Amino acid sequence: MGRKKRLSHRKSKGKQSKVANESSGPSTVSLTMPSVPPTDTLSEQEPSPSADNKTDSDVDASMQMATPLKPLVPTSISPGFHPVPNLDTIADEVLQQFPMWRIGINHSLYRLHVQEKFTEQQPISISHVIATVNGSWRLWIWGHLINRDGIPDLQLLPDTLDVTTLQRILSYLETAPLCKGVCDDQLLQMATPKNAIVKLVDRSKDTPVLRGEKCSILLREGMDLCTNCKSLRHQMLITAKKEKRKSITIYQPPAKHTPNVALSSPQKLMKLATLAREKEVEARRVRQLKGYISKFNKSDAIAIDEDLDVDLITIMESEKEKVLNAFPKDSFQQLFWQQQMEASTASGPQQRRWHPLLIKWCLNLRMISSAAYHNLRTSGMIILPSERTLRDYSSVIKSGDGFNMDVLQQLYDEARMEQDDIPCQRKFVGIAFDEIYIKSDLVYDKNTSRIIGFVNLGAVDQQLITLEKGSTPAIATRVLTVMVRGIFFKLNFPLANFPTSGVTCVNLFEILWQAVELLERSDFTVVFQTADGSSPNRRYFNMHQDPSNLHQLVHKAINPYSAIKGKLVLNYFFSDAPHLLKTARNNLSNSGSHTFSRQLWNGMAISWKHLLQLEEALMHCSKQSAGLHIAYKLKREHFHLTSFSKMRVSLAVQILSRSTCEALQYYAIPGSAGTQTFLLFMDRFFDMLNVRSKDEWIHKKKDDLKPYTSPNDSRLTWLEDAFLGYLDAWKVAISERTGYTKAEKALMMLSHETQVGLRMTVLSFVAVVKERLQHPELQGHYLLSERFSQDPLENFFGKVRQAGGRNTNPSVIRMQEATDLLRLQASATLDEVRSESRLKKRLFPQQPGVSQSVPLPKRPKKTN
Repeated sequence: MGRKKRLSHRKSKGKQSKVANESSGPSTVSLTMPSVPPTDTLSEQEPSPSADNKTDSDVDASMQMATPLKPLVPTSISPGFHPVPNLDTIADEVLQQFPMWRIGINHSLYRLHVQEKFTEQQPISISHVIATVNGSWRLWIWGHLINRDGIPDLQLLPDTLDVTTLQRILSYLETAPLCKGVCDDQLLQMATPKNAIVKLVDRSKDTPVLRGEKCSILLREGMDLCTNCKSLRHQMLITAKKEKRKSITIYQPPAKHTPNVALSSPQKLMKLATLAREKEVEARRVRQLKGYISKFNKSDAIAIDEDLDVDLITIMESEKEKVLNAFPKDSFQQLFWQQQMEASTASGPQQRRWHPLLIKWCLNLRMISSAAYHNLRTSGMIILPSERTLRDYSSVIKSGDGFNMDVLQQLYDEARMEQDDIPCQRKFVGIAFDEIYIKSDLVYDKNTSRIIGFVNLGAVDQQLITLEKGSTPAIATRVLTVMVRGIFFKLNFPLANFPTSGVTCVNLFEILWQAVELLERSDFTVVFQTADGSSPNRRYFNMHQDPSNLHQLVHKAINPYSAIKGKLVLNYFFSDAPHLLKTARNNLSNSGSHTFSRQLWNGMAISWKHLLQLEEALMHCSKQSAGLHIAYKLKREHFHLTSFSKMRVSLAVQILSRSTCEALQYYAIPGSAGTQTFLLFMDRFFDMLNVRSKDEWIHKKKDDLKPYTSPNDSRLTWLEDAFLGYLDAWKVAISERTGYTKAEKALMMLSHETQVGLRMTVLSFVAVVKERLQHPELQGHYLLSERFSQDPLENFFGKVRQAGGRNTNPSVIRMQEATDLLRLQASATLDEVRSESRLKKRLFPQQPGVSQSVPLPKRPKKTN
């Protein structure tokens, strides 16, 4: 073993001596100058990385030390070798034409260093033109080796360095556009990304600049950043926004109604601490109230014996008329008092009879919270139906998936309202449809002997899906709900549910036109169909395109099933107005802010930056004075949108409003004229498409909220001429702009889907209003434009989630149960209520000449 080590040591020692002998012999360029790279393989790493950090004095000192050295001239020149030109001559002649440049020569390394003097117009750190032994040259800028192949001006130059070549190089460098890199102060404070390098551009100010590893340095005319640095800057901007949002939202107390899934971990801890404090406060209040009750019972309470109980009931009966007259006639308070009187005088629970309105009220209360209903019923303060009785009403109809004839009969009875036939104004209805995400779950139903939870789109569609995807059925992840809405009366009836895993336009075509056929055969007239702007819905509408005119906007189709009544009726398509307003707001928010995916322009800039400037003005005003100020509804959540806040219609309505436009004018936000015009048009559009009552326009003092009573309403003309004309003029202004590609012009307008939805909705709404209000049997009736929206369907989904308590993600079976319960409560319970007066009108609408005592269907008792 030791012998082998000694032999290997001798061999390596012999090799070292051999190399030393060769280096002492006659010199050649590649052997005598180990510090200089071979002429045919110039190092890609020159100049050294430390060259970028040298100061001017360092470079001058190195040049002064290198100049006095005696040039090393090769003693023998191999064939094909070109002698090095006289570098001193080149430097002298070039400096006469370019006095702003400094040239240093290192004769020992055969290098010529060219450095530009610093100027404010184009500060270049170090530019090296290096001549090697055979006269070839390479160009470095900021320590980067420049690839000549991508630059035509340098690619055509000869490889050998001479006076003309160097003059042409310097002439090009004086005018060549250079990549500025990432020099934003905010971004420079962040951690340097892995795919970036730091270089000093302006050494007089010592300003750092970030560049991509593959920065091209030299650019084409009209560019300020190379592709690599632009990508780096975009990446850093996204990271900076995330960090800013994180720093703002992590430690900011969450809003009261923010869902837990939208909270960060610190916010969840803060919410838990807040809930714990609230729980402790409520527990303390409960203990105090129990103490008060106990103290009251001991001091002031009187025990009632049987005789006194009979006397009290006698007094109630004798004063019955006086109590009833204290409440308005046919009011719920009067009905509730009568029901309590009858229940208290009944001989037993089996003899109690409940009014249908009270049953609906109890069903609604029990659906909100079964525990609250149980506690209220067992408190002894009031007498309410038992939970078993309520189940007999709620379980009378098991609709299941798809269309059901019993449900159609229930819809017919609700529209007929104890009359022989459906009145004319109640025949005109429309369809709203949308999907809700559910929890994938399979449940065995003992009543139907079926497993519920699989996709079920009807007999025909289900067979097609089975043929396409095999015999294994898919588990549903969503439920498609079809709702019937009345035009001239309040009807929001969920007609059918279809479990899906993602509905297609073909599925929609089959389901919706089957719904139209069933409604037409039930003596209804289907006038419209409403949906949001999702891709399957848009494709479904486009399936009704006229083959002879493929460029025409689709907004209506002939209803073939209306021929049953002897007259063809058109079916109009609507895109939900609140969804359109949200998409328009999202387009505006991405113009100059957020994702920067759009640059809206209509003769003037339409930018979210104007609204951010308004936010700063409002904050400054609120700090200066705590009194009233303009646009008081606008808060931080209106300007800085999140994925959750983008879904809130109220934020879009308040930001795209006349009050916001007036605030921009009041604070004189510069360049915001285009944004103001856009806000005014969107505000009027939404007001005209969101008329909810006949009295709202009075207290809001907005004529656009008046109900529609005439086919010649001036608002219809404004929608057709002014609003659509505004969109047309916008399109023309973009098409006339020059110097932009087709893709760039598309980003200057609202998205194509939003434009189509706006035009389709306006054309359909104007046509429906004119047709219906001209009907001879509808003279004197008014029309509310809110009836063409999806709001009741969204409220229905909210009720379904609410019925599950803490489980806000229902399964298919829970969706069916909640739908059956909500159908029984009638359409009034599907609307969101924000005041006591609206609550009374919603649950107990007063209709002259119409009785509210229509008996509800009830499950029959089992007989032995």
